[in-house]
Amino acid sequence: MERPASALKEILENSLDAGCRKIEVLLRDGGMSEITVIDDGRGIHPEDLALCLERHATSKIHRSEDLEAISTYGFRGEALASISSVAQVEIKSRPAGADHAMAMTLSFGEVTQPPRPVGAPQGTSLTVRDLFAQIPARKKFLRSPNTEFSHCARIVKELAVGNPHVHFSLHHNGRQVCAYAAPTRASRIQEAFHWDWHPLHVDQQTDGLALEAFLTPGDHTQDRGEILLYINQRAVRNRGLLSAVRQAYLSTLGPHHEPSGVVYLDIQKDWVDVNVHPQKTEVRCLRQESLYSWILATLRKAISCQPSVRPISTLPLVQSPTPASVPFVPQNAFTPPPRPASFVQTDLENLTKESEIAPSDPPRIPTAPPVRKWRYLGQAKAAYLICEDAQGILLVDQHALHEKHRFEELMRKLETEGLKSQRLLLPRILRLPSELTPILEENLDSLARLGFEIESFGDGDWALKAIPELLSEAQCETVVLETLHEIRKSEQSAGEVAARAVRPVLATLACHSVVRAGQALSAFEAETLLSRFEDLEMGWTCPHGRPVAFRLGFGEIEKHFERK
Repeated sequence: MERPASALKEILENSLDAGCRKIEVLLRDGGMSEITVIDDGRGIHPEDLALCLERHATSKIHRSEDLEAISTYGFRGEALASISSVAQVEIKSRPAGADHAMAMTLSFGEVTQPPRPVGAPQGTSLTVRDLFAQIPARKKFLRSPNTEFSHCARIVKELAVGNPHVHFSLHHNGRQVCAYAAPTRASRIQEAFHWDWHPLHVDQQTDGLALEAFLTPGDHTQDRGEILLYINQRAVRNRGLLSAVRQAYLSTLGPHHEPSGVVYLDIQKDWVDVNVHPQKTEVRCLRQESLYSWILATLRKAISCQPSVRPISTLPLVQSPTPASVPFVPQNAFTPPPRPASFVQTDLENLTKESEIAPSDPPRIPTAPPVRKWRYLGQAKAAYLICEDAQGILLVDQHALHEKHRFEELMRKLETEGLKSQRLLLPRILRLPSELTPILEENLDSLARLGFEIESFGDGDWALKAIPELLSEAQCETVVLETLHEIRKSEQSAGEVAARAVRPVLATLACHSVVRAGQALSAFEAETLLSRFEDLEMGWTCPHGRPVAFRLGFGEIEKHFERK
């Protein structure tokens, strides 16, 4: 039991195991002061009420064989006993057909009020108060109420997306934050995530296996994605199966197609071992290699069948200039080809003063060519710049290099003068997921320092009035959402965010304001970008940890051709 969200998860899973159709969650102070869960499930028999709070007492396992094919969320009989030992707990339950409910109260493991009859509707109501109040060593590690609430909201969302047949509502400090009522998987997902893209729907069944997925379409590009995996309706982590989903996208569509979405996998219950993690968030699967291959093949086929998608192997190669047609250093002025319309206007031309040109004007070429240790050869797949130096061939990821340089530039600028803002002619209205709203409220000042001006617009909406001057209006909403996700994952307090959240925020800004993979560059643009390669200060990786360059040494090349 680590935080309020841990207790809430266990209580909600008990409600789902009770066959409820409606769950109401009421929180105070992010769950630290009070957690109340009310359901309309089967209820607890009066004779079992006191027993359900004992350690290792469960009504979900009847014989040892049941452990081989677990079909419920809970089965260990530890949750309620653990919660009642670190908080004040009141439980009321009325089974179907009973004349009245029974209630019981405990305070930090001690029974203060034994079972007694009370009035209540069918189902169970469980209230947890003053969590960790008598355990200061645990309580001091809790974050702010808003941060703890964001974790609780995520738990509710995960369980709601996995159980569309159950109506969920979430209240915080007396105000309803969200409700999930859509009855199907597709509608529940849209209700929970509000994606601005239409998901690729995959539905495949074979030999007792069922895969249903709602994932990013093939024409949607992104460098990071988040996938929710459900195995038999349980939200879990399984690196092998998640890797199959990623590999299906990257092997079919190429880089910058990290998938996001929701994957439902229904398999035989005796194929899953959910008893390998204390919180049951990680599972092991029998015949995982076969599952991996089946998921990979199924998703590859679905992706390839989209009208706008072709596998990498069938894409035409980008015609790169030859060394003869693109001299290393032009000796006299030339008129560069017009820049593609999709070229990101990110002050690439400001990397060197020599390249500050209008599209129709000749560049200002130095009278004496600069001394360089490399020679530019061309561009591959409109994503990689190919160079030659004394040691061998150098392949440079154009997006990672430009992102790296822009990040270092932003860090220097932030230290000296801060980031300047540009006001929008019309504010953009942002509707945030419920778990991100408290994160935004806590970090408005930190975001203002980075160039964002955001104000509450009422009814859960936010007005974005100003953005960093280097960011286009079309990118601003995506950057704000990714920034809030980065801050949320860091689990820092409001005071720490200003100092520590700058790096991931600037990394996001840099990522969205530079050349992308798939953009053809002229020889002059490529050489201008490469001219700053040797000036990088913080290693050969981009802010997100991806390598900027790959070297293929002449020794390795000669060995391959048996010349050495």
